[in-house]
Amino acid sequence: MNIKDVITKFFFENFSYKVVAGICALVFFYSFQTEKIGTRTISCDVITIMDPPTDKYILTSHFPSQVAMKVEGPISVLKVLKSQDIGPIIIPISDFNSRIYKFDEKIIQSLPKGVRILKFYPDSVPMQFERRIEKFVPVIPSIEDGLPPGRVLASAIKILPEKIKIKGAESSIKKVDKWETQPVYLASLMPGIHEIKVGLSSPKLSHVTTEDETVTIRIEIDYKMTTKWFKNIPVVIEKNEMVKNLAIRPQSVSVLLSGPEEILKGLTPESLYFFVEVSHGEISAGGTISAEVKHGPLPEKTTIIKIYPPKVTVSIRKNQ
Repeated sequence: MNIKDVITKFFFENFSYKVVAGICALVFFYSFQTEKIGTRTISCDVITIMDPPTDKYILTSHFPSQVAMKVEGPISVLKVLKSQDIGPIIIPISDFNSRIYKFDEKIIQSLPKGVRILKFYPDSVPMQFERRIEKFVPVIPSIEDGLPPGRVLASAIKILPEKIKIKGAESSIKKVDKWETQPVYLASLMPGIHEIKVGLSSPKLSHVTTEDETVTIRIEIDYKMTTKWFKNIPVVIEKNEMVKNLAIRPQSVSVLLSGPEEILKGLTPESLYFFVEVSHGEISAGGTISAEVKHGPLPEKTTIIKIYPPKVTVSIRKNQ
């Protein structure tokens, strides 16, 4: 067999089988050598910045904190693709007259090789800007409970500073005429001067801020003062060796006291001490004297308004 016959037999013998085998080999080769392309939807965080920075305007319309994207690329890449591989997406805003922002692939700085963006969801966002203004407003304490019984405010509550500076969107700032503190509780405060650092409440309107976080509240608390009569308080004789021979008429007095309500409420006539002083030789047998009624130590912050009678009669007993 010559060379021509060998070549002819090699190429054309069982030709149909060889064609099928060749096609299968090509398919097998390309299935491993060519990466399949697919699509996937992924979401990324969005951050807006004013470029260049400005204090004159503020974005008042809602700008989404995330945007979804339909991406196309090698399936092996898309399977492991994460949001942080693409974002966060920085949105520079420089045209304050613009009323709409359209997302564009150009804002993405770090797309993996072979991946491209087909569509954004949403593909655009409406925008609204307002002038940024500032003003001072008074701070109002938010008192959540009252003082316990028997206590009162000795003076008006003071706040330092009395006013704070707020700033934000013009339409919102014009609606704010005061700023409340976080709750202040008085029930546990004892009489005295208290300086309490308390936080400011969160703004009730959007696009309003303040640089202050806390204020100092000065509260002076005192006892609630009242008056009360105490009757039948015994009167005793002091500093006399003849005390057993002396008689007192009347033997008790009534006293009007002024003082803290909660202290007077707990007092009894037996807890008060009243007396007269009669020196030796000051009174003779069968004689009498009029002695001024005096008192011993009184509870804190209490004073005597009236003693009735203010004097008593002291005499030597007749049977002595």
